[in-house]
Amino acid sequence: MLNDKTIEDPYERWDVVYKTTANDFSVLQPEEAILIYNDMIAFVEREIKDKPKRNMAKASIYNDMRLLYSFRGEPDDFAIEEKLMKKAIEHAELSNDNATRAYMYKEYGGMLSTCGTISMAHEFFYKAINLFKSVNNYDKIFHCFYLIAENLLQTRDLAGLNKVIEQMQFYIDKYPSNHNYYNLFSVQAAYYCILSEDHPENYDYKEKSLIYSRKIIQVVEKEPNITYSNAFNYYNVAVTFRNSYPTQYDSIYYFLNKALESAPLHDKPYTIELEICVYQLYAEVHFAQKNYKQAEKDIFYVLSLLEEVKDNNSVVVDFSEAYKFLVLYYETLNRPAEAFKYHKLLLENEKRRYENDKIVAMNDMLVKYEVEKKNEQLDRMAERAKTTRTMLLLSGVLIVVLVMVMIILVRFQKLRKQRLEQSVYEAALLAELKQNELDTELQRIKKHLEQKPTKAMIVKLTEWISQSPIEKTKEKEYIQQLSELDIEMLEQGYLTSDEKISNMDMKYIICFAMDMDVKDMSLLFNVEPASIRTVRYRIKKKFGKKNTFKFLM
Repeated sequence: MLNDKTIEDPYERWDVVYKTTANDFSVLQPEEAILIYNDMIAFVEREIKDKPKRNMAKASIYNDMRLLYSFRGEPDDFAIEEKLMKKAIEHAELSNDNATRAYMYKEYGGMLSTCGTISMAHEFFYKAINLFKSVNNYDKIFHCFYLIAENLLQTRDLAGLNKVIEQMQFYIDKYPSNHNYYNLFSVQAAYYCILSEDHPENYDYKEKSLIYSRKIIQVVEKEPNITYSNAFNYYNVAVTFRNSYPTQYDSIYYFLNKALESAPLHDKPYTIELEICVYQLYAEVHFAQKNYKQAEKDIFYVLSLLEEVKDNNSVVVDFSEAYKFLVLYYETLNRPAEAFKYHKLLLENEKRRYENDKIVAMNDMLVKYEVEKKNEQLDRMAERAKTTRTMLLLSGVLIVVLVMVMIILVRFQKLRKQRLEQSVYEAALLAELKQNELDTELQRIKKHLEQKPTKAMIVKLTEWISQSPIEKTKEKEYIQQLSELDIEMLEQGYLTSDEKISNMDMKYIICFAMDMDVKDMSLLFNVEPASIRTVRYRIKKKFGKKNTFKFLM
């Protein structure tokens, strides 16, 4: 189709092919699709003479190439994603097209939200917002604010979230649309839900959370295409009723039934996920009404659904919730044997959940290490290239000098000798200075590579604590304690272990070393306090009878 001469403008010809074939690439492996994209890039370089349009096309192609690896989701693909994303941004900036630049900044912000730092992600989101203003694309501005709000919700930054809501309200008054209202109401519902959790005595927060949840449903019922399905919106309203008005059973049942009615039956994974959530809540409400038979039936149906998708790591938490419910259920009915059975299953599942979290953390660390390693290699290659260029330049200068000296050799023998000696001296001095610079750089790299893992972990913990929901006074105290830890003592202590000390172990040992409260550790790592006691016992076993760290006793 790229050779179709019926479309005279090469850019329009590329655009037609690009839009009609993009969906076909989803069935290919990234390596296969990349070959086709490379053909497109070659066509764009060869045929599109207009420089801004050429760069717009290349930016779109590189971003789509990145998305291929993003959808695959392999840890080793992140470095490739980042490289392709930077190429997309580079060409977007060369295009001088604000719409293209804004879109690529938004895409990079989304990528950094997942695999980078939130602060840098927000920097690119706001760059995108300013450019979207210049092209009057207010739907995209709302989407950027929505993505920023998602990040702030994860870190529970309520002050930042309130500012984002104010900005969204400013634009909604000027550029109202159902889609923008949907984004605004979603953020407001989540904001008041967090406030009601933090201040359960304040019914105003609960009421507002419920109001905005209902507004979401009203908007989607007016314009169903806004979201894939309204099912989870109905479910969220039922959850809000359960948390805020637990005895309004009719309302809870109504919205749970509406959720099931709205499920897209053609999408089995989506429907199973929805039914797990809905029937878990059915069980809790029936239990609260002392309809024990129905509650038991509901929770066993949840377990059957979980078994159906057992290979999915995300259901490990759902298994724990189901087992906790059954333990409470059988204890209430005074059936200790069954309660003990599910308590045992709960402990086994929590252990599996911990192992999964450890694997995820290790994979994340591996990805970051590989990215840092590749960046260091690129820096070294750039430095070597710079040195080579400098030496070539010096060699060229030296050759010119020598030729000039040879031309005037007969008449200016003495002057030639002086100039030659001066040139050799300068070249030697410059080479010595460059060698000193290289030695300094190598020492810096060696020092960086030899950096002790404990120090790196302390830096990460400092960042995590500063972003955690721990009380501010305690947060400052913990950060101060981290800066005063005896790193050498900890490093020497690890060597006495009978088994290898993992990064996960190191993280907890540092927290134990500064006597962090179990409650604060559970908030920091998002785990149950009981899990922390289990970790302490497991780490202690690694040291056997040796009394290396007294704070583990």
